[in-house]
Amino acid sequence: MFITSKCLRRLIVALNFVFLLNLPVYAKDIRIISLTPSITKQLITMGLENNIVGCTSYCPLAHKKDTNAKVIGSVSAINIEAILQLKPDIVMANSLTNIKSIEKLKSLKVNVEVFEYPKSIDDIFQSVVRLGEITGKVQKAEKIVNESKSRLEKIKTKFLHNDKKKVVFLIGANPLFTAPKNTYIDDIINLIDGINIAGNLNSGIISKEFILKENPDVIFVMDMGAIANDVIDDFKKYDFVNAVKKDKLFIIDADRLGSPYLPDLIDLIENLGELVNR
Repeated sequence: MFITSKCLRRLIVALNFVFLLNLPVYAKDIRIISLTPSITKQLITMGLENNIVGCTSYCPLAHKKDTNAKVIGSVSAINIEAILQLKPDIVMANSLTNIKSIEKLKSLKVNVEVFEYPKSIDDIFQSVVRLGEITGKVQKAEKIVNESKSRLEKIKTKFLHNDKKKVVFLIGANPLFTAPKNTYIDDIINLIDGINIAGNLNSGIISKEFILKENPDVIFVMDMGAIANDVIDDFKKYDFVNAVKKDKLFIIDADRLGSPYLPDLIDLIENLGELVNR
């Protein structure tokens, strides 16, 4: 069989990756357990839904009837025995997974790959490529990332103008918590030509007084049920705030924002850009 030089280079890269991580070369029947909703969603978009044999109660497959996946606990508390019974080839976790559970699995010779929680959009791109390398879906992963990058460039151009809007993105309440610098949400705000009022802060904890002083043009609140509505209703009392004057206070889906995957994240970024710049 003839192999092009491009394909050969890709094969060498993949095999080197496998060798360095001491991973087996997986067959198409690889058995995967995902302990992170965003990873579960990304694996599905890469055509690996039927390979997921275990997931958390927060993953989309947990609520699907026709699936191979068994629920093995929550993001923070997993059932080690249930994982062992499923005999996975690989368990995919992230830095929010209980470290003691990860160490226990490794001590039992379970292959665990830990993905750091993304601090930037580029981190998300890199995680998708890494998923492709681990699962033998390099071409699919690269296609998803390249198409996402291309769309992002178009989005940048679409919202590029001189009238920048000040934005605050609240992802927690009691206390108010926002996205400071070195977060992918800060990246998103910059991409849609906004100004993150917390972009120079090291911590996400802020006061209502800080927000009122900064006078944002747009207030985004991550959906936290009734609490999100309470936060918005509270800010509506301050009619001197630009976001209130222009009626630009929005509740954003928590699952899409908190568990980002491609290409859905790009859709969300474009949607947010339209809300900021309309």
